[in-house]
Amino acid sequence: MSTDQVIDLVTDENDEVIVIDDDSPKSSISEDSATMDAASAATIERAAEPAVVEQKPFAAQEPIPVDMDLDEVIPIPISNQT
Repeated sequence: MSTDQVIDLVTDENDEVIVIDDDSPKSSISEDSATMDAASAATIERAAEPAVVEQKPFAAQEPIPVDMDLDEVIPIPISNQT
């Protein structure tokens, strides 16, 4: 595999990764090939579909209430010496 090779990662409806190798010889994948079986034809058809990315909204973050008086906080000295 060369370092400039482009590989697209696409997931199907079962979140399985389908690899489309852009550098592969196009003659090995022929749509009208008589030797292509139904399984490989379905794989190529699924790989041609765009990947669906489900976006989930972020939950709203509310500030955590602090029921502590700042005078009650004990300062801890931090030393850079180990």
